Amino acid sequence: MDLGDVIVQLALMALTVWLGFGWRRLPRVWAGHDTFTGGMTVKRIYSIHDRSYLTGLLPMTFALAAFLLSYADLRWWHWPWLSPVYGLLGLLVLPLIALQWYVNFFNRPKFLIPPVHRHRPGSDAEFQEAVERPHALRRAREEQRIRDGVPADMHLIVLSLSQVGSEMTLHAACEDCRWSASSVVDSLTHREKRIRAHAATHSPYIKWDPLDPIFHDLKRHKPR
Repeated sequence: MDLGDVIVQLALMALTVWLGFGWRRLPRVWAGHDTFTGGMTVKRIYSIHDRSYLTGLLPMTFALAAFLLSYADLRWWHWPWLSPVYGLLGLLVLPLIALQWYVNFFNRPKFLIPPVHRHRPGSDAEFQEAVERPHALRRAREEQRIRDGVPADMHLIVLSLSQVGSEMTLHAACEDCRWSASSVVDSLTHREKRIRAHAATHSPYIKWDPLDPIFHDLKRHKPR
């Protein structure tokens, strides 16, 4: 046995063990107890996610089985009937890769997808959503500005509060660019006036964050 054979056999053993761990993980992924997203990706050409885990393992398994059988047959066994077997396994790899692409793109057929992920869209729908989401957000912001009586392209500055220990900080951040400012709060009313005046040099369109729990708690307990 020469060095080349040793390297090939060690590589095949390592691939077999690695793929075995992949199949061992399948029941947990199928049941939704284990999340697997993009851990096996070859420059996005061949991606395995939790919803395409089974179909992702199949082409690699068939390819490895075909290589193992062909290597063993050509190296030791020399069984004439075995060559059609590993030949067929090798031929099935390309259709299985196409199946993996199809599952990733459309999230179908459903019976090959874990039940917990059958409701999810494929990457085609996710891509369309990703393309359309920024346009939808921009339209919603423009419509809100029109309702507020300001120009549709005016920047919105959002005020919020954060607290670390007893120290409270007032933040102002623009939703449409990277402008921001902050100030430690001693008197909320006084600091708010100062930071609003500072923010107005960037944009006069200023609002409190509607989901800021600290601000709403302060307003709720403000002495009357």
